Amino acid sequence: ALLMPILLGANRYSYLLHKDRSPRYLEVFYYFSRPSRYAKGVGAGLMINAFGYLSYFLVGLLDYTIGDIIIPLVALGAAVFHIYWMFHCSLVRYILVEDEEVELGHARQESFRLMEGNCGRFFLLELSFIGWYLLLFVGMMVLTMVLVMPVLMDLSLEGAPSFYMEEALAPIFVGVEAVFYFAYAFLT
Repeated sequence: ALLMPILLGANRYSYLLHKDRSPRYLEVFYYFSRPSRYAKGVGAGLMINAFGYLSYFLVGLLDYTIGDIIIPLVALGAAVFHIYWMFHCSLVRYILVEDEEVELGHARQESFRLMEGNCGRFFLLELSFIGWYLLLFVGMMVLTMVLVMPVLMDLSLEGAPSFYMEEALAPIFVGVEAVFYFAYAFLT
């Protein structure tokens, strides 16, 4: 609900910067300015990540259906199809930013058309940024440990029950996750 409108805003900012229009930093929050823009941003996120959400849901079902072989196979199939879908829908964000009036379905069709035969090249382009993604991941892990360890040590010395620890750590995890999403949007 928050990440895709922010990613679209970051894409809009870089698009306007590329067109020499001197955008303001608040362009990152452009898709929060009107309900129709926000709905388009959330809709784009749901459309692009639908099969990923399905595979996460199916993997979550594994805890409740131990020994069932069908759910892991369907989850694996959904994950593989999600990769295919993500590559082919990778240009939807840029199409939406370039043409504000375009409908989501048309943006998806145009993205599929443009990515036909280019998915391998796009994969190599994404792979070239792996160092930045690893740096972001390690930085967030270090930040999490720096913020969480003192709280954990204090709570464990006091003998606090585990549900109290989870309640005390929840704001830290939410804050670190928000920083991660903003850093990911900046990196994108």
